[in-house]
Amino acid sequence: MIKKITNDGFDAVYKIMQDSFPQNEIRSYKGQNALLKEQNYSLFIKQENAEIIGFIGVWDLDDFVFVEHFAVSKEHRGKGVGSEILRELKARICAPIVLEVEPPVDEKTRKRIAFYEKNGLFFHDYYYVQPPLEKEREEVELRIMCSKKLDRNGFEKVRNVLYKKIYQRD
Repeated sequence: MIKKITNDGFDAVYKIMQDSFPQNEIRSYKGQNALLKEQNYSLFIKQENAEIIGFIGVWDLDDFVFVEHFAVSKEHRGKGVGSEILRELKARICAPIVLEVEPPVDEKTRKRIAFYEKNGLFFHDYYYVQPPLEKEREEVELRIMCSKKLDRNGFEKVRNVLYKKIYQRD
């Protein structure tokens, strides 16, 4: 069962995050930790024998829930843990789930997209750029996946909400 955390366990989560994402797709330790104080941000962990083996960080954005980061420790990948986390998240929320993925340019990115599709999300091949998470970082070309199909207008609405509420861009 996933459970919400505050500061306890954050170090283990951040280690999994560093092992799972390129540096320009995560915040600094301090910046990521500060999110725990945000009212509409929640960090959920999955444990096995008191060890954190996965996490999912989500923003409640009224019309949808945005998954900012989601990862399973290297030792536990390919064992169904990620699917369990998504299933448990879906059981907690009613709103559509939105997340960002890298474009399908190689086997690794195609497998990641297939994983999300297997878990009920739809890939939307509209051009999308994630603004820099921190001042020294670069923007990243990504794509949007959602638990419901989006037309161009739906995609643009999601993008605009993310830019304004997550990335503080107009």
